[in-house]
Amino acid sequence: MKKLTAIFLAAATLLTIFSFAGCSKSVRSEVFVQVGDSYEGSRDFSEGYAAVKKDGKWGFIDSEGNIAVEPKYAAVWSFAEGLAAVQTEDGKWGFIDTSGSEVIEPQFDAAWYFSGGLAAVREGKLFGYIDHSGNFVIEPKYTDATNFDNAITAVQKDEDKWGFIDKQGNEVTDFVYYEKTEFTDGLAEVFIEYESGFLDETGAVAIELTLDDAGNFSEGLCAFSRDGEWGYIDKSGNEVISPAYTSADIFSEGYAVVESDRLFGYIDTNGTAVIPVKYLSAYPFSEGLARVQLAAGTTEGTANEFIFIKTDGTSAFSSGYKYAKDFSEGYAACATNDGAWGMIDSDGNVVIDFEWEEIWPVTDGSVRLFDGENYYFAKLK
Repeated sequence: MKKLTAIFLAAATLLTIFSFAGCSKSVRSEVFVQVGDSYEGSRDFSEGYAAVKKDGKWGFIDSEGNIAVEPKYAAVWSFAEGLAAVQTEDGKWGFIDTSGSEVIEPQFDAAWYFSGGLAAVREGKLFGYIDHSGNFVIEPKYTDATNFDNAITAVQKDEDKWGFIDKQGNEVTDFVYYEKTEFTDGLAEVFIEYESGFLDETGAVAIELTLDDAGNFSEGLCAFSRDGEWGYIDKSGNEVISPAYTSADIFSEGYAVVESDRLFGYIDTNGTAVIPVKYLSAYPFSEGLARVQLAAGTTEGTANEFIFIKTDGTSAFSSGYKYAKDFSEGYAACATNDGAWGMIDSDGNVVIDFEWEEIWPVTDGSVRLFDGENYYFAKLK
């Protein structure tokens, strides 16, 4: 009898262990609360809804983790302007609203998200643009297309050069440009052969195509290259910071990352070096803090670790990390030396324990997490 009892207890213990091993992972946090279930795939929240994959199909959850659209689609895009592109099992794309109603019948061979009241869709090999009712505003005649995030957008003809059209389908530029491009700060970089310049939102040339290369405009300035060195121009194309750097990034919160002799530091909009060039890598400021990677010989921590610095160049807090992501909505995802991801607040306090395979930045008050097999969500309490 004792032997049978021992066998029963051992079996029960094993069952408990295996049952626990199969359970979903929990988010341990005093700041965030877990919502929803575990998922095979996921995307960040957009307009209050997140795409999730369950049993091989995609659907959507709301901010409380409730199923808003049953997982039944082969693929989806996130919600934009109240509609989401969805692909049915037969490969056709249409659009649903947040209740899951198919407001535009699946009929297209490809579809992008809505922006500026229009969405690019493909019939056969050609793209056109539809409105929220599914009616074509611009008939399919382009071999590639981009989203109307501004008054005009880039489209391609005959799988060759790119040009720009407005929302009525008028071609506002010639089809002479080598790459598709997007507007930042009201200007779009364009290329012809080995020179670049910028167009404004009417399609007119704002900065002549005389640059070797350029980045994106931000805070009124843009990095540009001349003879292998980088400086900055304004929106009129005037040189405001002379080329002197190996590379240069966008301005963010008044500062830009620049590279010299394979090390990185920060300058202000006047070109003044405000944080010395001394880091192995550095990233734009976000919410008053920037992540930087320490070089050998540092006195700020351990070489190769990431720390966060303030705009005066001082460390925000003492902890260092193997990897780090930018602050977003007051929090940043970081990884310890063993590769486990957690989340900290702007004072360096741990708000999600370091036990995840990866964590993404907070968007719309929610964070997405991955345990190596499944995806999870947590929202701010």
